[in-house]
Amino acid sequence: MKKTRMLAASLLLPLTLVAPHAEADTSEGTRLHEVALSAPTAPLTGAHVGHLSVSVHLSNPAGVRVGTALQQLEAGDEQPTSTCPCVRLVRSGPLEIASSDLQAPLQLSAGTPVDGTWTAQVPVTAAQAGTWHVETVGIVPEGDGGDNRFDPPPVPPVVVRGSDPVVLSLVPATRLPVKAGSPVVYRVVARTRDTHRPVPGLRIGVLAWEYCDPHPWGTFVRTGVDGTVRWAYPRSRPGSSVVLRRPLGGDESVVGTGRRGEQTCSPVAPYAGSVTARAARTSVRAGTDVAITGRAGWACRDARPQLQRKVGRAWRAVGRTQVHLQRGPEWLAGCTYRVLATPHAGTNVYRVRQPPTAYGSRAASTRAFHLTGR
Repeated sequence: MKKTRMLAASLLLPLTLVAPHAEADTSEGTRLHEVALSAPTAPLTGAHVGHLSVSVHLSNPAGVRVGTALQQLEAGDEQPTSTCPCVRLVRSGPLEIASSDLQAPLQLSAGTPVDGTWTAQVPVTAAQAGTWHVETVGIVPEGDGGDNRFDPPPVPPVVVRGSDPVVLSLVPATRLPVKAGSPVVYRVVARTRDTHRPVPGLRIGVLAWEYCDPHPWGTFVRTGVDGTVRWAYPRSRPGSSVVLRRPLGGDESVVGTGRRGEQTCSPVAPYAGSVTARAARTSVRAGTDVAITGRAGWACRDARPQLQRKVGRAWRAVGRTQVHLQRGPEWLAGCTYRVLATPHAGTNVYRVRQPPTAYGSRAASTRAFHLTGR
């Protein structure tokens, strides 16, 4: 009976791989002795969360410093950040649903800052299945010119096994397109990729943002029994996309330290565009400039209205616009523009067209108007 219990207990222990004894140091005295990495032994299915466990032996006669500012161990706009000492983990193979690189702060778990063991538990899901290895160990910079990262001794990679991961999606619940400035309600949906089962009770961060890889977490919602939850688009927060992210732990109130789980990015729902035009004069000497002014409607941050002249049956762009955001929140205030028209002799037919914007407005055009060149 005793042997059976010991065998069962051993099967539950994670696989721990330790680097051969080696040492590295920075210019100011921190030394890296050993690194160990382990992965969950059981496969991760659906919304289950496991942990990559990292253990690092560091020493410094003056004590290893603990940072308060976020550091980035790898250059790039989309690379994760954390406080240090820290570790960067990288997944081999093709990109999938979730991030292929993770960075986590190390916490002193044994010994002292002079000579101690620092550990991190990095959450992963089925979406992050694959082969992981330790790429870099980082510390707080130690003086001018001090190196703040170690290339660790060889650490055997570990494998995270997973299947049927969670997939997030965004579906407009409002009939589209809507009038400019009107709210749009979405359904945030969480289902498993292969079996298409709803995932109830899942906490998801929802954010309207300009890019598909934001740092802030935004608003948190939780799915119901059908794996969905309704969310209204916040008009006061400009964005060209809506990002969904599942937090897996960490301090979500501090930028950069939240762990990233499953995530997706969707363009904002289309809004009906609007643009107006008014000519300073309707009859001028041929070849004389006439100022055309107007307003591009809501969601116009990147608006570039075009003055067009009708040639035969086609509209051809002429002139160049100058767009100015009106005072007030740029997401709601609209934009004014000014462009010069130079009519030829006779009757000239013009219009102003607003192309679709990256922030959700569809294309719009004014009614045709006439300028006479004498």
